Order: sequence, then C-alpha cells, then structure tokens
Amino acid sequence: IGIEYNGESPVPVEFAAICFGYSITDKFNMFIESYNWFFNNTKPDNFIDVGGAYLIGKNFQVDLSGNMNLQYIEKYFMINAGVSWRIPK
Repeated sequence: IGIEYNGESPVPVEFAAICFGYSITDKFNMFIESYNWFFNNTKPDNFIDVGGAYLIGKNFQVDLSGNMNLQYIEKYFMINAGVSWRIPK
C-alpha cells in the first residue's frame, strides 16, 4: 500500500498490491500478484500477474510470467520471459 508520483502531476496516485508465492520444489516456484492503482474520480486500474521460475543451476534461473489489465483484457496483456545469473562473491 502506498502512493506514487508520476512526475507530471502534483497529485499522487494511491496503489495497493498483494503477492502470493509458492515453492513447488526446491528448484521451481510460482507466484500470483494483484496490483491496483486508484485515481481521483475514476475507476481503479486492476492488474494481475502470474508466473514461475526454475533454478537450472546454483547460479542460473529462467522465468516466465504473464500480465493483464482486468478491465481491458483484450487491449492490455503481456507475456514475459527472462534469465537471471547470480554472480557469487
């Protein structure tokens, strides 16, 4: 829960987010997240993310997720993929 300034308007936008994660195995985990922006005198924007990550090695991970706006599903959705490499000390 918080506020966000976009740099263009002196009025902040309130937001709230909640995320649940679950480790299916030691190497595979999934998450679901809801986040919402509340604007003055308009309906809030509600988004949802769903995704997972797989730890291939001790320092290498791949992930896949999807995102959509619940009011405008046909206009706003994304699929994301990524890789992460942890640099050991």
